[in-house]
Amino acid sequence: MRVLCCLDGTNTEWLAQQALALLNAPDLRLVLLYVVDVGPGHDMERMRQRYLGLGQRGADLLAQTQEAEQEQGEEIMATAQATFREAWPGGTPRADQIERMMLRGKPEQEIVRLGAALSSDLIIICTRRVLGPGEPPHPPGPKSVGHVARFVLDHAPCPVLLLRP
Repeated sequence: MRVLCCLDGTNTEWLAQQALALLNAPDLRLVLLYVVDVGPGHDMERMRQRYLGLGQRGADLLAQTQEAEQEQGEEIMATAQATFREAWPGGTPRADQIERMMLRGKPEQEIVRLGAALSSDLIIICTRRVLGPGEPPHPPGPKSVGHVARFVLDHAPCPVLLLRP
């Protein structure tokens, strides 16, 4: 069973506990996915060019931003892989049972595209974010799901497990 598990950097421990408790299969193979959302960066660059015309300085700022996003993504992926390895049912998983992938693009589209490309049996995604202790939950309803989860639910090539706190 190949499962695409989507990360946002805020819910890793909770997601690992929930996913592995539900998917205690001996042939389980997880693909941990983190998508660097390019939308905000491109929007900022267009505004910078339009109003400030920074030229090379603007390009340098964009490169620095992309480098920081890459570093953050790598840190999120390493933490997630360690968390999933520790929570793995029955001990340590084989090296081929947890794979990491980091993509750049619109998260909702990249999740659906990768789910199809990998012939995933299941996509796991969380609603917006997992809340910390003492934080009030989002009220039930359309806004509690978020646009990424909504898009994945509507367009995924396989079943979707939507986890909410």
